[in-house]
Order: sequence, then C-alpha cells, then structure tokens
Amino acid sequence: MYTVLYVDDEPGLLELAKLFLEETGEFSIETLTAASAAIVRLERQKYDAIISDYQMPVMDGIAFLTAVRGSGNTTPFILFTGRGREEIVIQAINNGADFYLQKGGEPTAQFAELAHKIRQAVTRRKAQDDLRAAYEQIAAAEEELRSQYDELAASERRIRENEKMFRELFDMVPLSCTVTDKDGRYILVNRNFEDTSGFSSSEVIGKTSAGLGLNSRETDQTLLEILKNTGRIETTEATAKSRDGTERTVLVSSRSVTINAAPHVITAVFDITDRKRAEDALKRSEERYRSVVNDQTMMIARFTPDGRITFVNDAYHTYFAPRLGLENVIGRTIREIMQVPDYDAVETFLASLTEDRPVRDMEREITGSDGNRYWQVWTVKALFDQGRRVAEYQVIGRDITEQKRAEEVLKESEGRFRAIIDQSPFAIIVFTPDGSVVHANEAHCRFWGIPMDRVLAYNVFRDPQMERLGLIPAFRRAFAGELLTVPPLEYDAGTSLGTGRKRLVRGDFYPIRDQNGAVTHVIIVHQDVSGRPA
Repeated sequence: MYTVLYVDDEPGLLELAKLFLEETGEFSIETLTAASAAIVRLERQKYDAIISDYQMPVMDGIAFLTAVRGSGNTTPFILFTGRGREEIVIQAINNGADFYLQKGGEPTAQFAELAHKIRQAVTRRKAQDDLRAAYEQIAAAEEELRSQYDELAASERRIRENEKMFRELFDMVPLSCTVTDKDGRYILVNRNFEDTSGFSSSEVIGKTSAGLGLNSRETDQTLLEILKNTGRIETTEATAKSRDGTERTVLVSSRSVTINAAPHVITAVFDITDRKRAEDALKRSEERYRSVVNDQTMMIARFTPDGRITFVNDAYHTYFAPRLGLENVIGRTIREIMQVPDYDAVETFLASLTEDRPVRDMEREITGSDGNRYWQVWTVKALFDQGRRVAEYQVIGRDITEQKRAEEVLKESEGRFRAIIDQSPFAIIVFTPDGSVVHANEAHCRFWGIPMDRVLAYNVFRDPQMERLGLIPAFRRAFAGELLTVPPLEYDAGTSLGTGRKRLVRGDFYPIRDQNGAVTHVIIVHQDVSGRPA
C-alpha cells in the first residue's frame, strides 16, 4: 500500500480524491489544505508520493515543490491542478516535479489517471533508487577493487623493497653467509663469502663447497647429516679453505629452514683467523710476561677491591710465605698478609686512587713468625675497567728492613750526637745545604743573645752581612766537604736578626757526611776572641 500526502485548498476535492483512491485498496491518503502545514508534516513523516494543487493561498504548488526539493526530499511529486498553462508545466518540471496532471473531466477517469501517475511515479522513483543503489554498490565494489589493487601493488613494492633491503643487509653482514639446498648446493651467497672464498657468486651457484674445494666431501656429508638429524649446527670452530688453498680458522653456525616449501640450509661463517693468531700471540706474551714477573726480585701482587689476592710472583711468595708461616698466599687477603689492624686507613688510602692519580706509595711493617719486624715500601696502582670502576689493585714492593734498621741506628746516633751538642759549653749551630738552621744549642743562643725561634728561622744565604764579610764561599767550601777555620771577624747579630750582640768571633766549620759520603750538614763552632765574657 502506498502512502500519499495530498495538499489542496479545496476540502471537497480532497475528500473526493481520498474516497476514490483508497477504494482501490492500494493507497492510504492523508490530506492537508495548506502547503505550509505540509512542510511541517514532511519534517517528521515520510510518504511514497506527494500530490499538490498549484493555485493555493500563501504558498502555491510551485513554491511548495521548491521547498520540498530544497530540503533534500526526493519523494515523487505530482502537480494536480486546474491550471494548464505551458509555463506552469515547464516550471514544475524544472523544479523537480515527476508528473503534471490537469484537473477536470469525468471524475472516475480523472482519478484513475491520478492513481496511474502515482503508481508510475513511485515505481519509477523506486527503479531510480534501485539503480542508484546498484550504481553505489558498483562504485563501492570498484573502490574496493581499486583499494585491493593498491594494497596489492603496495605489497608488491614492499616485497621488492624488502628483498632489496634483505639483499643489501645480506651483503653488509661481516660474516660469510650462504643459502644451500638439501644437497648442499649453493643457492645464494653474500659479498663477504665472495671476498673470503675467492669465488664470485656466479661461479658457486649450483655447486657444493666440496666441489669447489672449500671443504672435503666427507666434511660436507657429515654436516648435512647433522642438520638432517638435529636441524642445526651450533657455533663450532672449524678450518675452511679459500680458492688459493689458504686455510682459515672459522666459527660455523647452520640452521635448517623451509623456503618455497622446500628444505634449505642457512649458514653463517665468522672468520676468527686473526683473533686466533692474536690469542696465540697473547698467550705467548703472557707466558713471557709471567716469566719476567716471576724472575723479578721485586715483589708483585694483585688483589681485588675486597682485598682477595689473585696473583703473586715468586719473589712475593718467597718473601711472605716463610716469614708468616704460610704454604700458599693466593686466596688470602691483604688484611691477613699486611697485618693491618686498622683496615679503614688502608681503604681510605685505596679510595684516594683515581683515574687521574692511580698510583701512590706507602710503607708497611709486619711481624714475622720469628718475632722480628720487617718493613716494605709499596707502589700501589689502581687498575680500572671500561666502566671506570676499580677492577684490581697491583702492588710492587721491596724489602727495606735493613734500611729501616740502619735509620733506627742512625736516629739513635743522631740522638746521642744532639745530646753532645746540647750539653757543650761552646756556641754550636747546624746548617743544611740550603743555608737553613736545623739545630742550635742553648750556648749559641746565650752567646749571641738571640731567642731560639729567631735562630731556627735564620738562613745564611739570605744574610747580606755574610755576603759583605765574604763568608759565603767558606760555607760553600764546607758543604763541599772541606774542614776549615775562619779567621776572627766582627759579626753584628742585631743587624741581621733584629736582635742580639756584636762579637769578634772565630768559626770552625765541620762537614757531616751520611753513610754514602755525601755532606748533609755543616756544624759551626763559634769562639769569642775579643776577650769579653760570654
């Protein structure tokens, strides 16, 4: 059943048309007497067809048609009017009317014609809609095909690009890479293979490594059998040959893969010939280094940051093992060996070693199992890893026990010597080679009337009075080792030191030598020759 909206300002005609058309059972007719009301109705309800009179107050049929089509409504529109002028027909058709039907004549025939026009307009509009839908389906299908084609084309481009990228990567890999079929015949090789084997790609495709002389036939068969059983060859060291017969040490890895539904083998070969040579050279170097280290008389050891000893040379072991009653030093800690009661001080020392200042010296003392004291001087070096963290400490040391004992004896001797000077009634002063005073007895201070702090701050080479008196050469001769007496001279302590007496004195210069014969000090004994009391 078709739903129809009929708009006409003649209620009687509306009623008559409604009765006639609904009598057929094909139509359901709704009537309105004003176009403006019809526009409102069309905003909320749809119809299969619209019938409108032309001559209506306020809004005529053409204006109504224009408003309907302007809103986007495409419902079939029939202009049913008593006006028959040609310009109205043209105007109606131009504004989107489907049919124009003139009122008048025998009612039965007239309404039958109207029913026919309704059917025709609805059928034609439905056909147009179906055609439009079909066209849209075709257009959508065409768009889908175009999209699929574009995706296929893009996919093919990506495949070609990926193949190109794979080939470039395949050739860039610093490994000798190959793809072979199930019988070991080469299908694809990369540039590194060509460089290391000496064969071009065109020379090897379709051939086996045994056929090219790169491997023996037995080796090829063994590798293929392993791959057949396990599907892979883990990284294995092997010997490979080049075209010129040169043998290389390589690491070989292989995997069974399926390519185009057929079994293949991908193999990667890493040339480690240079590394093996370097390892062998390093091993020989380490052996020489160990031999040199163990032949050293200096004690050498290494220990970790937590103090565990990881290496000692023979000199280190020979020194500490018997003195501490140990069978083995390796595995012990520095704390045990060095007998450090306050290890915090050692850790502070070790923490002071940096990449900018990785080396420092230190002295240590131990007590042997025989009860004797032993001293060593150590050069400690921090060894840093790539992360700039301390990996190990290396120490190189030597025994200084005899030196320390000699120093103690010398210290005792110096103490006795100092006591003799301090107890002497003569004015005695002691100089170092740079002209500084290191000691003077009380007799010297009384002799010149100078306090001890002024005496110890004095430097003979910075005294202009000594230069004027010509005494500087005498000092230099004394430090050169000459024993001499300076004739009487008048010296004014107040002029040079800001305090003290003026005296006519004679000086006796006595060089003091160390155990190696070098002059370390000069002692001067002053005597008053003026006859005045001290």
